[in-house]
Amino acid sequence: MNAVNRALKYALPNLSAGFKPFLQKCASASCRPRSRFLGLPFRSEGMRIENDWVCSPDCFEEAARDRLAQLYSERKYGAECRRPRMPLGLSVYSLGYITAEQLQAALEFQRRNGGRIGEVLVSLGFATQVQITAALSAQWGHPVLSLPNRQLQVPQRIPVKLMELYSMLPIHFVTQTNKLVIGFSEFVEHRILSTIETMLGCTVVPCFITHDEFENQFQSIRMQSCNEEFVFDHPASVQEIARITRSYAWQIGAASASFGICCDFVWSRLRNSDVAVDLLSRI
Repeated sequence: MNAVNRALKYALPNLSAGFKPFLQKCASASCRPRSRFLGLPFRSEGMRIENDWVCSPDCFEEAARDRLAQLYSERKYGAECRRPRMPLGLSVYSLGYITAEQLQAALEFQRRNGGRIGEVLVSLGFATQVQITAALSAQWGHPVLSLPNRQLQVPQRIPVKLMELYSMLPIHFVTQTNKLVIGFSEFVEHRILSTIETMLGCTVVPCFITHDEFENQFQSIRMQSCNEEFVFDHPASVQEIARITRSYAWQIGAASASFGICCDFVWSRLRNSDVAVDLLSRI
């Protein structure tokens, strides 16, 4: 009898684990338990959308629509992006890099021709890129880091399209503290930092790098990301984005999906055991 009890003690947990996929509750409000047996399964173990689980492609699409609608609402009523109180031109002047006359000349040039004041000051020969970066650091309150003259190797990946939009690069990752350092060359958009933290599951720390450092590293990164990122520039509705994401999830056999919103794009990341694929859909 003791032998039987011992056998049951060890067998029941494994048996329970085998039935676990069938005991999980699908996150889709319209899902019915019978549909998991009569309908075409998404995968034998289903799929996760962030903290929720869904059992089929139809349920995935519905749950994705709900999550996207929530992100749209948060974007609409979210806090305004923080901006520094002192304009960059005044910051450069306050550090003693330019004179008042040079600042006036640069502002007049910008008024006639457009462009960012930092770029104008550099193009007119009034300031260097290093000085502009130092002024950005003082303006925003984030440090300056110098990049090595070699290709960066950072395990945490950010879509190239977003790096281009925000003039930013992932430049260092600290495994022990799960901390990602991101270098900006023009301004810091704190809303994208929050999105990156959610999507990558790590803490994000901003800093500043020079424009040339950004351009040199960005071009190298761009050439390596051809098969891991898909950009849809045509504005799409929540329903269209959910449908597109469902299609790609099915194609790669995704085990999980997460969503973020930034600038004018929805960022969808699909993961399986081998690869993570990013979809950027304009909204």
